[in-house]
Amino acid sequence: MTDRMESGSLVDFVVDRIEKAILLGDYPAGMKLSEQSLATELGVSRSPLREAFRRLEGKKLVVRRHNAGARVAEHSAKELREVLEIREALESYAARKAAENMSEEEKAALLRLVEQQREYERLGTTVDRNQSPEQDFHLFVIRGSKNDRLSDMLYGDLYYALRVLRYRSSAHAGRSRLAIEEHAVVATAIATGQPEVAEQAMRVHLRRSHENMLNAERTRN
Repeated sequence: MTDRMESGSLVDFVVDRIEKAILLGDYPAGMKLSEQSLATELGVSRSPLREAFRRLEGKKLVVRRHNAGARVAEHSAKELREVLEIREALESYAARKAAENMSEEEKAALLRLVEQQREYERLGTTVDRNQSPEQDFHLFVIRGSKNDRLSDMLYGDLYYALRVLRYRSSAHAGRSRLAIEEHAVVATAIATGQPEVAEQAMRVHLRRSHENMLNAERTRN
């Protein structure tokens, strides 16, 4: 392995560790990310750490300021509402297109994913703590729309901020269980080829989820 490849792999490792800590709430919004502390904790030099900060800034998870270092990104109430409004419009449409465009194999995999989420819930484990992007119900539906522009918009600028919000709100009384059952309604509509039902079911699910997210943020603040 070349030094360049080793460096790239090291940056990937650092990005993954910090990203997970942010998504799981271990590094809360506004927290200062000390280069010295993180370098010691992760056993790396500051060079890959700075490149990791740059990548995380691109994902809207970290903000960097000249002479002030890096912090976990914070979002105003107005910004959150705007993101959630855009998400509702685009992702509801994605569910419609997924019902039209998913293969039978993809539909079966979506239904299995919902059953996996139910199993996590039955075991008392928060769903988002077990999810990689490939296991994310919403991302699965977005990709199933087969609309690359739509996927880029939802997976790019919005995806990581939404995962932070979803994790924070999932711990609120019973929301995780209800969300999974709402996923089941959407998945069934997609699997049975009902675009209008899938779109409406996703819209209902997102409105409930967004209300819960905003309530969680108000409580946190």
